[in-house]
Amino acid sequence: MGTSYEVSSSDNLAKKLWSERLYQDTVHNKDLSGMLVSEGVVVVESNLVKQGGDRVRKNWSTRISNKGIIGDAPVRPNAVSVNYVTDDIIVDKLTLATKAKTKGSMAQQRTAFDLQDSVYEESKNWYIQRANTGMTFQLGGYNAATITYDGITYTGDERLEMTGLQIPTAPTTYRKQFAVTTDTADTDVASDATMNLQAIDRCVTAARTQNSGANNFKPLMGKEYQFLLLLGSTGFQQLIQQAQSNGNLTVSQMILNQLAGGKRDAFNVGNSFLYNGTKVVEVSDHYIPFGLNSTTPISTVKRALFLGAEAGCLAFGKGFDGSGDPVAGFNFVEEEDKIENEIIIKVESIMGIKKAVVNSYDQSVMTLSYYSA
Repeated sequence: MGTSYEVSSSDNLAKKLWSERLYQDTVHNKDLSGMLVSEGVVVVESNLVKQGGDRVRKNWSTRISNKGIIGDAPVRPNAVSVNYVTDDIIVDKLTLATKAKTKGSMAQQRTAFDLQDSVYEESKNWYIQRANTGMTFQLGGYNAATITYDGITYTGDERLEMTGLQIPTAPTTYRKQFAVTTDTADTDVASDATMNLQAIDRCVTAARTQNSGANNFKPLMGKEYQFLLLLGSTGFQQLIQQAQSNGNLTVSQMILNQLAGGKRDAFNVGNSFLYNGTKVVEVSDHYIPFGLNSTTPISTVKRALFLGAEAGCLAFGKGFDGSGDPVAGFNFVEEEDKIENEIIIKVESIMGIKKAVVNSYDQSVMTLSYYSA
């Protein structure tokens, strides 16, 4: 015969379940961060869950470029090893504290719903926002001296909250593209540098070009496309509305071609479409990093993200560590003040997000800078 019992919100089992649920909701959500994980753009590491340390050491293998062996030439003296480059992802603690009135308070008496019910949902949304910006700001190399997000300004170490808890590194050689071919830096981008299909073509060509000393740009596997382009809403609209010039292909021309070919529903763009082996996805402008003049944001320039496989890493440390096994990344602590009829819930996360850099080259991300006013 089973024994039934209630689990209070402060019970270790309840806190562990909340921790596990928040991990799943942050990593496997239907938002931007969940998409980047499911696409294989960002890999997840949690090998610190059952051990100590403040960093995850990720090993990235490098391309073999040695000569092969022809005929019966000796094998042993010509054997080569696969080389690996280590990249450390720092994990740190990011905490959110919330409070709510409990039963017995007048605030709760006047409210038809439980004020504590929204704590989990809003905490989850807050962490998903940090995961979203952590991934895009890291991948975009957005090391701004001042970051303004959702009306709040972050300076100094505060910026790490929005950049995966570590300083982003600037886009490297072979991994920078521009909407206009004559531009070579974000400071060059003028009002005529709007998004166009030909800029995507150049990204695809660059991704398929092998460069000495740099790992090959890794395509996404098991999909009908090889690359992913994250484009802010403003840039996405520019792309849809691109005017034809000098015979260049445009999205509107693609629609007309399909109509002429008898496809009645033509080209249903929605918020994504496929072009030249690339899935172009519209995301909110606030997730796409600004261009930079050194460390100063340029408010009229955005860096779209052209992505392949293993472009970055999301690492977790120990989470819940009460009775039972720890889970990745998250821990809940709550304290009830019965005098004030108030409960404070502290949510802690130990995590880090970092762009993959191999032999001083970004592995599978290119920035595509365009005008966005």
